[in-house]
Amino acid sequence: LWVVIALLASPLLVAPPLIRGLAADAWVAHYASLPTLPRPRKAAARHLALKTDLAVANLAPLPQASTAALRALEIGRRLELQEHDLEAALVIYQGVRAACARVRERPLAGPGFAVIEARAATLLASVEAGKKT
Repeated sequence: LWVVIALLASPLLVAPPLIRGLAADAWVAHYASLPTLPRPRKAAARHLALKTDLAVANLAPLPQASTAALRALEIGRRLELQEHDLEAALVIYQGVRAACARVRERPLAGPGFAVIEARAATLLASVEAGKKT
């Protein structure tokens, strides 16, 4: 009897985080489809960083988690290079780096996120060095 209850209840435990993660990933995809972030860009960048964090946290180790993080980094690069909005790009890079660092601490969820975290840290350092000059 307990086995049957456990089998019936397990989808109920897995579904909410998965749905939250997929919804957050949809937001990241939405922002990626826009030609530029809505104004105020820094607020939109904070929202994007939050949604990226939710997607990574709830979907890892699924491939959608790393796709969301990489998409967010691409948006940050677009902001940095095309829009010249370094502040918004910094918010995104910091958010992606922090999300990847948190998920890497989990045993099965995050070994592949080290590369994405390193990429975010490199982009972050590049922007910070550019701001100093």
